[in-house]
Amino acid sequence: MGAVELKFSGSFERSSYLKEFQCPYCDKFITDQDISKNNYRLWVSDYANEVTKSESSVYGLDFWLKSVEHLNCLPD
Repeated sequence: MGAVELKFSGSFERSSYLKEFQCPYCDKFITDQDISKNNYRLWVSDYANEVTKSESSVYGLDFWLKSVEHLNCLPD
């Protein structure tokens, strides 16, 4: 089971969940500052992601978030 980088330049509702992830390179958790400055990269599962459609023809995408890492790790 692999992961692929999600090229994402927008925002989403529950960005606070990103703070539960620890960067695999610097071992620091993602912070509010990282989120506000878009200093992170999302890795999602390469399978079993789902597309949903509401009654009003609005489509949603569900991704299985595998990892979050810093774009630029901050020095100690």
